[in-house]
Amino acid sequence: MTPRTGGKTMIAELSSKCQVREVPIRKVQGNLLCLVRCILILSLGPWPLALLPGCISRIGGDGTAPDQAADQLRQENLKLQREIETLNHKLDARIKQIETLAPATSRPTLPGVSAADLPRAVALKFARYTGPIDAQRTGHDDTLRLFLRPTDQQDRVIPVTGQAIIQVVHLQPGRPPRVVVETTLSPAELDKDYREGFTGAHYAVDVPLPKDLPAEVTEVTVKAALTDAATGTTLTCEQAMKLKR
Repeated sequence: MTPRTGGKTMIAELSSKCQVREVPIRKVQGNLLCLVRCILILSLGPWPLALLPGCISRIGGDGTAPDQAADQLRQENLKLQREIETLNHKLDARIKQIETLAPATSRPTLPGVSAADLPRAVALKFARYTGPIDAQRTGHDDTLRLFLRPTDQQDRVIPVTGQAIIQVVHLQPGRPPRVVVETTLSPAELDKDYREGFTGAHYAVDVPLPKDLPAEVTEVTVKAALTDAATGTTLTCEQAMKLKR
């Protein structure tokens, strides 16, 4: 073997041992393109997520962990879509409510008529025949029969929707007031007590007195408070009443 031939042989052996593996450039480029495609698909919304598992499996190899990640992303995306739909339904309902209330707040203006001229309850009074009665026929007063008259600016009785509170108090000189009985009427209960007859329009309310009311209580003061739901105004009145004991 000549020195030149031996040198060539040695160089060939060293080259075969030190040969560097070729980098799979095409595979890397394909994975990068698929990753970009996945990002674009995610930006489009929930429906293209079905296309993701194939791309992710190409990037990850066997596709086990990336497939689970894709499922999790799909579920979170669908959850967000449901929440958005729920909020849209609530928004539509609120818009309809506002549209319904709009005609009531945008009344047409008439010449010579202002908001102050519209009838509304401005006072509360006890009507005639208000007072204690012997409802149980026991020989002494056991019930207070009240006739309430809410009136407008021209002293006309006007029906109202609201809550009424009736308080019966016993007053004695030198002593703090003693609440004998207190009752609250809801708007529905007050509405059932509305009456119209020969005594006029009014709300008829019966307030039973306690059975253990001391005999020395021969006079009480009745206070009535009516809160009008339309205006938020609370109207009050009071009257002293003698009791037959």
